[in-house]
Amino acid sequence: MRFVLGLLCVVGVFLASSPLWAAEPKVDIKSGWIGVFPTMPNYLRTYKAPVVNKDKTVYQQSAHYVWMGNDYREATATLACDPEFKTAHTAEALKKTGAEAIKVGKQDAWIIRNKDEGKKAFDKIIVPLGDDKALIIEGIGFAHKGFPTELADRFDAEKCVTALAQPPRTEFGRSLEGFKQLTKGMSLREVKEWIGEPDGDIGSGIHVMEYKLPDQSRVLLGFPSFDKLTYVKHEKDGKTEDLLSPAQGKPCYHAERAYNDT
Repeated sequence: MRFVLGLLCVVGVFLASSPLWAAEPKVDIKSGWIGVFPTMPNYLRTYKAPVVNKDKTVYQQSAHYVWMGNDYREATATLACDPEFKTAHTAEALKKTGAEAIKVGKQDAWIIRNKDEGKKAFDKIIVPLGDDKALIIEGIGFAHKGFPTELADRFDAEKCVTALAQPPRTEFGRSLEGFKQLTKGMSLREVKEWIGEPDGDIGSGIHVMEYKLPDQSRVLLGFPSFDKLTYVKHEKDGKTEDLLSPAQGKPCYHAERAYNDT
């Protein structure tokens, strides 16, 4: 009997530690498009899961911003493509909702002001980005009332239009395709926001961030300093492939590098 009990304990320990029973690593939701949701100094930014319909004609993703200081500021920024915007976002339709015309950067935009002074009285800003595309921000700045407009102004309209030409990604695990979208000159912070944390820094002289892939290959990212990506190399079966795309302009949140590259 003692032998049987001892054997069961050993088997239990083995099964608990076996990779077959190991929990799948948690994959955090990240941006569905690279470099479109700006960072804001002293704001916590979290992403909501992208939504894409079966035909990929309606899709969106939202990022939630919360001020970390001594004031109530909160907003949800949504980038969306929806054929219904063609009628819902016309000047005539928006005026019927009480919207006022404003400018967000150089873009024509609309704001629906909530005149309630309560803490849930969110303003809504609509920035049309084409017939069926838009940036929509719903938020409040309790003491700093201009926060929702300030957040809208941080978005790069051109990059958002380019991103919205395709649905957002819905899978956030490591993939070779994800690395192929990196561009020269990105900061390590920007890379982490798109790919996630590396497995380690194996560099000597410069920082070389190692990312291991499920197929036992690995991707190496070279950083002479943490604010400048210089190469992305995929190593598999003794062969090396350069994955780095030429720079296509800086992501829209490069302006905040002084706050983010740590």
